[in-house]
Amino acid sequence: RNPLRQAGFPARSIIRALRIDPGRFTFSLHSSRWEGCAPLTLGQWAQQKGLVAAINASMFQIDGVTSTGYMREGKNINNSRIAARYGAFFVANPIVPGLPDAALLNRSHDDWHSLLPKYGTVVQNFRLMDRAGHPLWPKDGPLHAISAIAQTCDGHIVFLHCSDPVS
Repeated sequence: RNPLRQAGFPARSIIRALRIDPGRFTFSLHSSRWEGCAPLTLGQWAQQKGLVAAINASMFQIDGVTSTGYMREGKNINNSRIAARYGAFFVANPIVPGLPDAALLNRSHDDWHSLLPKYGTVVQNFRLMDRAGHPLWPKDGPLHAISAIAQTCDGHIVFLHCSDPVS
């Protein structure tokens, strides 16, 4: 617990953001499940794969390698189950011409059933905000360090990270 917050001071957390133009960079998904290795840190993945940037793709089950939601890279499947309570998909690397290079799909508004098979990279996770920008996560919910992905109105992808536990 932060003693300043307990004393009534507002909490201050550092949020790091990296805006990515999907037209200039390629997204890749890596998993210990299909790479045949022990779980790696982000730094180890970045170094091993020569990545410019890296972010945790998902939350993982107790085994540390199985995603809690649907996760696929090409024919490599980490978890084939669509989680009923997860409202968003990150998709990249379209295999059908004319689709965005990367996007966030909303289960409530997008035709995700037909779109998921048209992308080589798919990761399902919680949707943290609705289309109007209102938080969906409970204000007094559990505190966690957060890695998140967002999409700007002009189609850029944003990696967000806050190492301080927040709700």
